[in-house]
Amino acid sequence: MWYLVELVDVGAHTVDHVYLRNASYDLVKREIDQSRKTLQELFHIPAVSFAYPIWAFDKQAIDLVNQAGFETAVTTIPGDSVSKKNKYFIYRIRPGVRIGEDLVSYLNEGNFKAY
Repeated sequence: MWYLVELVDVGAHTVDHVYLRNASYDLVKREIDQSRKTLQELFHIPAVSFAYPIWAFDKQAIDLVNQAGFETAVTTIPGDSVSKKNKYFIYRIRPGVRIGEDLVSYLNEGNFKAY
């Protein structure tokens, strides 16, 4: 059974939607840090989550997201497993056009495919 925990989370996603994997340290750090700072200044709320753009992240990006003060980070890799061990590598479920009972059935199936 799935439960709605919160309605909205405004999370960071980099400034310029850059490919973080194998990018320079300075570029990755700037993109992550500035995206968090901008969100917090614009909305006056803590930015606690991050989403890696374009399937592109690596250990350096994960480490910098952690160092920037984010509590979690999501990937675009399909799945539903979440633990303290992967809080900076959380899988996602893409519902597509599913809503209502279709969405509930899809979630209960647990057969999440790559998109």
